[in-house]
Amino acid sequence: MFNSNKQNMASEDKQPTGSGSIVSSSTVMIGNIESNDLLRIEGKVNGDILKAPRVIVGSKGEIHGNITCGQLDVEGTIHGNIACKSKVICKSTAKITGEVKAADLKVEAGALINGKISIGSQAGAVVEKK
Repeated sequence: MFNSNKQNMASEDKQPTGSGSIVSSSTVMIGNIESNDLLRIEGKVNGDILKAPRVIVGSKGEIHGNITCGQLDVEGTIHGNIACKSKVICKSTAKITGEVKAADLKVEAGALINGKISIGSQAGAVVEKK
């Protein structure tokens, strides 16, 4: 039971194994965040996300700071630069102001991105070196 995740953890793109952490819609968090698990933002964060395998910004989520992560799913608002090892997925309600660097980018109709975008394996590799 406890050893079932060892093979998955050995893969290069580690997926979060636990339930993760949630910043709820009624929460304002001030400061930087580091996580080894899924991070879901439904409230407001004033600070950088320095490390997380996957970050989900919900439709009411708002981040004022830079994000460095493995994968990013955005439905809410981000004011800051994004450096993502694998992919950034922008849902139709996403609003991003800042530079986006990722190996892959998916943008649904209606999403807004205002800033420089760098996509490709070299952009994702820059994130790994940090």
